[in-house]
Amino acid sequence: MSILKVASKKAKNGYTFKVDFRYKTNSITTRYVKSGFLTKKEAKEHEEDIKAQIRLYGRVKKIYNGTLNMCFDEWLKVDSNQLAPNTINLYKQTYNKYVKNTIGKEKLVLLKYKEIQ
Repeated sequence: MSILKVASKKAKNGYTFKVDFRYKTNSITTRYVKSGFLTKKEAKEHEEDIKAQIRLYGRVKKIYNGTLNMCFDEWLKVDSNQLAPNTINLYKQTYNKYVKNTIGKEKLVLLKYKEIQ
């Protein structure tokens, strides 16, 4: 069974639930584990969501919990070396002027297409 009852010192009732199962993607076996659920129902719902993602996308989609500003800064560190210095400066100026203090503070997962547009 993929939902396990685990002893926990921090939980009120003395135990929590853990989702633990294996799945194959492109003939590679991967293990998914997440614990800390207070009820078996929460664990079961989470397991169903993850398995639905695997059926749809073939893998577990990681949700980026950062803000747009964090994403932009990360992009600058990783990919900006492929651009000319003047291009990077123009991108930074434009971003700082129009985005940084408005939607830049919002989490990416909460942004709607219209807001970005």
